[in-house]
Amino acid sequence: MKREKPIIRYGVLPSRFGCIVAAASAKGVCALKLPTQEQLSCALAELRRHFPHADLVEDHLALQPILNHALAILEGRHSDVRLIFDVKGTPFQKTVWRYLQTIPPGTTRSYREVARAIGRPRAVRAVAQACARNPIALFVPCHRVIRSDGKLGGYRWGLAQKERLLDAERNHPTARSNDRPTNP
Repeated sequence: MKREKPIIRYGVLPSRFGCIVAAASAKGVCALKLPTQEQLSCALAELRRHFPHADLVEDHLALQPILNHALAILEGRHSDVRLIFDVKGTPFQKTVWRYLQTIPPGTTRSYREVARAIGRPRAVRAVAQACARNPIALFVPCHRVIRSDGKLGGYRWGLAQKERLLDAERNHPTARSNDRPTNP
């Protein structure tokens, strides 16, 4: 019996931060990317590489609630949408991602502070790698993690994007305070 390929639906929504690219499996949100318009084709190619055994189907209508929720976060508005996630990661990565969801909007933590907070004070580089491998930007706010010297450090969508996200949150710090998902 031939097994059908899983379907990953995705949608793209323009915003003042560039594009929001969301993808979901039948189980939940599996990707959220924040490319600039120039990075969009690269972000879509990443989706194809990340889900090589799935059929990728553009379905803006199905992804509209997820896209709107991400846009609300970016614009500092509250959203009542509760999301379920379908993300893959190691137990360590998932521990880091859960901790990142506790960092209040408009504030930051250093990679070292995150490592200490999860009980792994020597795992600073591993924390940075977990942030870099976060598949659901905004929903797991890795942009709130900076270097110990106060500089931004890295961000998949560029340091200018990271700075814009942090500035937006500082201007609307309470908008996302109770929008925390229960997983990954």
